[in-house]
Amino acid sequence: MKQSLFFLLFIFYSIILFAQKYIPAYKNFTFDEQNIKTCTFDKDADALMLFNVGESFYNDQYNLVTIHRLRFKILKENGIHRANIEIPYYSKDRFENIVDLKAAIFTPDNNGNSIIKDLENSATFKQKLNDRVTLLKFTLPNVKVGSIIEYQYTSTMDNFGGLQDWYFQTDMPTMISSYSLKMVPNAEFTYIVHKKSELPIRISNDKNTANTNFEMNDIPSLSYEPFTAASKDYLQRVEFQLASYLTRYGSKISYVNTWKQAAQELSGPYYFGRSIDKNLPQSGEIIAGANKLSNPYQKMNFIYEYVRDNFRWNGTDTKMVQDGLKDAWNKKTGTSGEINLILINLLKSAGLETYPLVVSERAHGKVTTQYPLLDQFNKVDAYVIINEKKYVLDATEIYTPANTIPFDVLNTNAFKVDNKNPEIIFLKDDKKSKRDFISLYAALNSKSVMHGEAVITSSDYSKISRVTSYKKDKENFKEEYFEKLNPLMKLDSFDFTYTTTDSISMVQAFKFSLPANTSGNYKMINYNLFTGLEKNPFISDNRFTNIDFGCKYLTSAHENFEIPSNLKPDELPKNTQLIMPDKSISFSRQISYDNNNSITVDLFFKIDKTVFTPEEYPYLKEYYKKLNDLLNEQILLTEK
Repeated sequence: MKQSLFFLLFIFYSIILFAQKYIPAYKNFTFDEQNIKTCTFDKDADALMLFNVGESFYNDQYNLVTIHRLRFKILKENGIHRANIEIPYYSKDRFENIVDLKAAIFTPDNNGNSIIKDLENSATFKQKLNDRVTLLKFTLPNVKVGSIIEYQYTSTMDNFGGLQDWYFQTDMPTMISSYSLKMVPNAEFTYIVHKKSELPIRISNDKNTANTNFEMNDIPSLSYEPFTAASKDYLQRVEFQLASYLTRYGSKISYVNTWKQAAQELSGPYYFGRSIDKNLPQSGEIIAGANKLSNPYQKMNFIYEYVRDNFRWNGTDTKMVQDGLKDAWNKKTGTSGEINLILINLLKSAGLETYPLVVSERAHGKVTTQYPLLDQFNKVDAYVIINEKKYVLDATEIYTPANTIPFDVLNTNAFKVDNKNPEIIFLKDDKKSKRDFISLYAALNSKSVMHGEAVITSSDYSKISRVTSYKKDKENFKEEYFEKLNPLMKLDSFDFTYTTTDSISMVQAFKFSLPANTSGNYKMINYNLFTGLEKNPFISDNRFTNIDFGCKYLTSAHENFEIPSNLKPDELPKNTQLIMPDKSISFSRQISYDNNNSITVDLFFKIDKTVFTPEEYPYLKEYYKKLNDLLNEQILLTEK
């Protein structure tokens, strides 16, 4: 096997050699496994992966064959749901097939005896996830705490183009994770290991079998962490890049090795070129309407709004279209790739400098720029340059203005597909933020119930996200933004004002009632209402992933509270400021009482930095703890 010299040497940092750990035979549930009660390296785990083993090789037809075997144990009641197994596979054009599935469950009974049951064939079924992926699903019976579940299957793919990355880490702590790869003859490939320095990995090459082996042990789980772009970016894993290989007939299948080669291929007649260089039927009227506008930005916005308003996204994201745009054009519906390539086609036809921009949304994962792996991207947008200003357009984002980068691709690397000058572009927006202004008036009555009116004005990215949520489900919008964080609150007379004009904010106006907290002769006013800061999201002791806010935040509130004439503030919370050492986050609070039964509160909160590293998490956590403590200081009222 000929390996590419493209290896990155840093992957060997902190690699140590150790003997491969013992993997017991199928259905041989060992005494040590049966006696495990907790995970020693992840105390809070509800289940433990005992081993996760994969072996990939080729058969006589040079198919990619992978045997996958897993065994895990249920440690807590809330881990029982893990017995619902889903195996995704690429079913389009029968590219991948799953065969030889077998599964078993070991469960101790109340008398200390062990019962082992096999999975029945009738217990499996398939569910089509989309036009590309199907799920093979099954559930093992009688699962309880102490059960050990094992299953094994074989995946056969048409060719090595389906070679997938291997993930050592999952949402379950793992004792042993190992992967063995035997490439087809005369193949050229490279790999990069992503891992934390304190977690060792064993990598070895067996000259006799031509296998490359990878193994990691005792890997903690990666659980949900708030404001994480894509958890998989932080999973311990090995990524593979296939450069070329010989088929069994002797022909060479090559893959792109540079970004310039990637751009040339994507710009060619079999990819974007065929979709964006041909005139769309009956598009002349649209182009003529755009060309009546002398201002290039207005021309771009005219075409963008036409596509955005007249084409319906079917919910599927794609990067390109293999069979042209005719069907999507006629039906006025299609994938994100089809709709945005129609947009690019029309923009180019109107004489605007436009390029396909392949992007990876934050939730899809980071793009490693060292090598041109197109599977890193999940969508294509339009990239327009007007008088040196750059615009990123996605016509499936129906509430995002033309001058605003879609929120889901902020802080990501994108690839401008230009045959002559391909370019990796980092997408960010330093000018726009999630901006909300809260104006609130409330009066506390003699029954200790606060009745009030609130007007919330949302702009920029906050306007986009709130309008999207409101248009999707009005009741869920009210619950998510207002009622969820204040369970005792009741809303009334909700009014929503929105216009597509970018410079005009979205307005939410409503009446509300909220019981005041009482303690003995004291009554308390909670002034932290509708700010989005009611709950501290950063309470975990440790952080594994970046904190990615996407954009900057700006929240301000002006509140006025009328109190009964027989009450007065016992002691007002102090006016204060709270600022991060690097000034990336700031908060201020001003509270005053005018002796006429009126209390005024002004709050200001600002985040100027969009991404924080795990190393910065202790400072961020401490800041949010202090912030939460300040906002929980209620206004204490007592009898005059």
